[in-house]
Amino acid sequence: MIKSKSKIPEIKDLLWDLAIYYYKNKSLRANIFSTKKGIEFLKKIHLDPIISKYQWNYESNGIRDLLKPYYIDTFLKEIINLGININKLELKQQFDIQFQELENKILLSDYFEYFIYIPTFRVIFPENVKVIDFDSDHRLKDIVEEKSPYGIDGFKDIPVSWSRNWKRLPNASFEAKFLIKKRRSTEKPYEHKWHPIMPYDAYSEYNIMYEKIRSIYEFFLCYGNKYDLEKSTFGDKFYVKLPPFSLAYKKIDTLYTYSGFPPPRNYLGLNLPKNSKYYIDWNKRWNDNYSWFYETFYKNDPIYNDTYNFRYALEVLRSLSNIGFLRVKALLLVSTLEGLLYDSKIHKKIKKQNLPDYFGSKSYPIATTFVKVSEYKGNYWQFIFQNKYPLKTPLKSFLTNGDLKNLIISSYQYRNKIAHVLDIKNFKLNPSYLRSTDMPDYKLIEQIITQNFPYFIIFLIRLILEEKINSKGKWVNFLQDLL
Repeated sequence: MIKSKSKIPEIKDLLWDLAIYYYKNKSLRANIFSTKKGIEFLKKIHLDPIISKYQWNYESNGIRDLLKPYYIDTFLKEIINLGININKLELKQQFDIQFQELENKILLSDYFEYFIYIPTFRVIFPENVKVIDFDSDHRLKDIVEEKSPYGIDGFKDIPVSWSRNWKRLPNASFEAKFLIKKRRSTEKPYEHKWHPIMPYDAYSEYNIMYEKIRSIYEFFLCYGNKYDLEKSTFGDKFYVKLPPFSLAYKKIDTLYTYSGFPPPRNYLGLNLPKNSKYYIDWNKRWNDNYSWFYETFYKNDPIYNDTYNFRYALEVLRSLSNIGFLRVKALLLVSTLEGLLYDSKIHKKIKKQNLPDYFGSKSYPIATTFVKVSEYKGNYWQFIFQNKYPLKTPLKSFLTNGDLKNLIISSYQYRNKIAHVLDIKNFKLNPSYLRSTDMPDYKLIEQIITQNFPYFIIFLIRLILEEKINSKGKWVNFLQDLL
């Protein structure tokens, strides 16, 4: 076996000398970097030109060193553990193996590398297939026959927020390799709550690891079948394998999502034949779209990159099944549709066309804009308006134009009554032929909104993706051009 040559042989020799000193002097281990050997080593490693081009400091009530308490200290502890009951020659061999990993993956690498493991529920794999590779960094693995995947007890636990009646364990694990580019020495130190050992700030709404999880879940939602909004889902925990020598005695960290994913009501069917009307070539969709999807909407905080309306709409769709009250769902859905369609520029353009603006509210511009978008995509929403007497031949012109506008305006008026705690008993649904003698109008509109508005929202989201629109500003311009 040919040994790989170190690019930093002097550092390697000094660390071996320090490791032996550490091994022999148990009483000095806690303060090894206060000894002459420890001080000399730290000075040398920080002055090495290849290593020192990277940032190795973080802020925590002053500037602190990452190498000293984390990577090097953890490396020394692992060498001690490996050195139990073996001779010095064998220890040197183990040292060489471990140092090669320290050099290649920590000291000289341009990136910190993490591996994310996500318990996934209700995936149907093709027959005799155990792993599906979407690309070199993302894959889905069958874990049915594994009791503790990755050696993690509890990996297959059911989320505590789900119903006690839920008995199906996760049958898959979504695996993702995640790279974080190292900062250069000329860049600012890492933040205390966001540095390579823990690159997930639990105190911030924007969490890069959680955003990665969301991007995967929401990719399958956004690029799936037209009316399938409840596919397979993730658990309330996921696991991150940290770069080597990040933490002593711990290589995999457990993280919790801020709000757990809902239980699935459908499967992610990866076994469907190509002639099935529900077949999706997920590998192609992933390779064609995922990179742009992630880079545009998840890599950076959506508040600062003008994609917050898109992300908020997806958050609502993901959270709906956790809300038990129709009235609350309806209010949230109407407001979310408004967030995707309303802008002062659009309002002004519609007013210039001398079109009515009911009660001075936003309802008419929103309804008008949604109809224009629907017309642009040839979606006439006929199943809503031909509920009782469906047409045998699908509509090819917008006969439901006025009905759709009136429904959205009615929904908006209902939302305002709920939001402002007004009397809703006299609420009148429009178009009137949707009324039922079995229930009051306000109850019926709740059902119509909660059943149909999720599809209105995903319809708009998918249009944003089809048009490769990467900011709210560009989306508003797109809508203006349709009016």
